[in-house]
Amino acid sequence: MGSVGCCTQIIINALAAVLSVTPYPNLREGEMVTLTCDVPGEDKQDLYYSWYKNNVWIKEGTARNLVFNAVAIGDAGYYSCKAQNDKGSEMSQAVGLSVFCEFSKAQKCVSSARIVITPSSEVHEGQEAHLSCAVSTSSSTPSNYTWYKDGRPLSEAHGNSLEFLQVARSDAGSYYCRVENERSSKSSTSATLSVLCK
Repeated sequence: MGSVGCCTQIIINALAAVLSVTPYPNLREGEMVTLTCDVPGEDKQDLYYSWYKNNVWIKEGTARNLVFNAVAIGDAGYYSCKAQNDKGSEMSQAVGLSVFCEFSKAQKCVSSARIVITPSSEVHEGQEAHLSCAVSTSSSTPSNYTWYKDGRPLSEAHGNSLEFLQVARSDAGSYYCRVENERSSKSSTSATLSVLCK
């Protein structure tokens, strides 16, 4: 009796890499975002991942997540991942990541600073004088002020104003202020306080 040969066909399924973004692909600066390279139905322990931004390799390893703890403008771009194991490799479709400023540039930056002296830049000894640092900015971010007299910082001066309840001859000099927030800094032009004899 003749024998019948039997052929067994082994089918290797191609990998199907899917890239997802959590929580969403449109973000503001400083937000956290996670990119996950998933291969449905595959044992994650056997997979190796390569990451690309704008078709340029950036990193590889066994981690299937690419995490940005505080995303920046420079992180925006098109990301893709390649998953591979002994069955083969597969590149995911590219996913766009958009990063927007938290505020507009005008709101972030200190555009100008100037010294205002009241009642006048010339006062007599014993009179009151008030110097304020006037800043042009629409930012809600708190600003830090540093005051300078004749080029040297005044360590005892804080805030956007200097108060002289009874001005003395030693208070005469050239003053300027420097204001800064988390986005920018600006120094005012100098203003001279002249103290006249009584």
